[in-house]
Amino acid sequence: MAQTGVSMEAKLLAVFSSGVPLNVTALCRELDISRQTLYKYRRRFESKGLPGW
Repeated sequence: MAQTGVSMEAKLLAVFSSGVPLNVTALCRELDISRQTLYKYRRRFESKGLPGW
């Protein structure tokens, strides 16, 4: 996966979908991000909230 930049929309989708049962692999494939990146976004949101973005 070549990372050329991820839109804020994709980042927020990855974070806010954490409360919804989902297939993480399918979501990452659709967003063209790695699983590690998805979990990094979630951790950042959990620790800093929206202002941390």
